[in-house]
Amino acid sequence: MSAIGCTYGGTLTGTASATNFPFTATFTNQVVPKTSGLLCPSSAKITAKYDYKQP
Repeated sequence: MSAIGCTYGGTLTGTASATNFPFTATFTNQVVPKTSGLLCPSSAKITAKYDYKQP
């Protein structure tokens, strides 16, 4: 993930609503460390929700 010249990365742990389509994956208050960038916070907190549907 990258924003305004700051790059963050790491492993996210979340929950999935099902094992088959459609399902939702949710990541709440996940902290990832900075991987590059100047004048950037040392970590970022991520909350995201992804809805997956059958292709």
